[in-house]
Amino acid sequence: MAKVSVIIPVYKVEEYLSKCMDSILRQRFRDIEIILVDDGSTENSGKMCDDFAAQIKDIPIYVIHQMNGGLSAARNSGIDWAMACSGSEWLCFVDSDDTISELFIEKLYNAIVANDADLAVCDFTRVSDVENAHINPHGYVPGVITEKEVLFDNLYRYWGIHPAWNKLYQKKLFSHMRFQPGRLHEDEFIIHEVLFWCHKAVFIPDELYIYLVRQSGIMGTENRKTKKDGYLADIIRYWFCKEHKMPIDRKVLSIEYMTEIQEFNDVEIKDKYKEIYFDYEPNRTIKKRLSFLFFPIYNRYRKRRLG
Repeated sequence: MAKVSVIIPVYKVEEYLSKCMDSILRQRFRDIEIILVDDGSTENSGKMCDDFAAQIKDIPIYVIHQMNGGLSAARNSGIDWAMACSGSEWLCFVDSDDTISELFIEKLYNAIVANDADLAVCDFTRVSDVENAHINPHGYVPGVITEKEVLFDNLYRYWGIHPAWNKLYQKKLFSHMRFQPGRLHEDEFIIHEVLFWCHKAVFIPDELYIYLVRQSGIMGTENRKTKKDGYLADIIRYWFCKEHKMPIDRKVLSIEYMTEIQEFNDVEIKDKYKEIYFDYEPNRTIKKRLSFLFFPIYNRYRKRRLG
């Protein structure tokens, strides 16, 4: 019975999958199983998954083939399988175009066990497939955190805490959580729930995950869908934090953020954000309410004053 389930969503990554799998198969921590979720790939990726399962003997590899549903749906299928069919205690996610250090699972697992934690987070390196350039680490403070308020403060301070894949999770954290299907920025729709429901988190500064930024990948292309889902994630997190009395991301309440929302000019996002804008300070001045409702005129006036 493996201790750690490694969940890998796979979709049209035949160019990258072998390198990803090699990095996982080189792990010094060997008590793992690999769950490959072929999310309706139309090229050779699905067959590659079956080949790995047939050829690798020292680490159990399980393959799920499903119709294309997106990254969230693929991760959820892996979680569902691990919950129903595996006796593992821990989960981690590796995207199929990324790689991990041979110490990735070992260091996260040892940190969790040594500190009796249910979540471990490491730093990571971003590499561009165009420039092959490494981006500096995120520099969050290592240590053990038990106070939820501190966890949320760190979440707002360090973007490096947001991704799903630089972590080792106690599996039972996902007993009542799943990624939202069809969303981009899918990590940001769930990370606040992970932090809220975990009892103790341990942060280690090592850059153990190598995140490939592909120009052709989901996050390599900035478009309206990507930006809209990013705003929706912020809005959902605001209401979750308010309901559970957690610290609120002050960025969402800033004039700069309000300006972004207004200039993005999406009716659904503006309506949802207006509820936040007027909820946070119900007795906002008439001037501030008018500045929101008549933003284009107000913004031109504001730019003239600042200019």
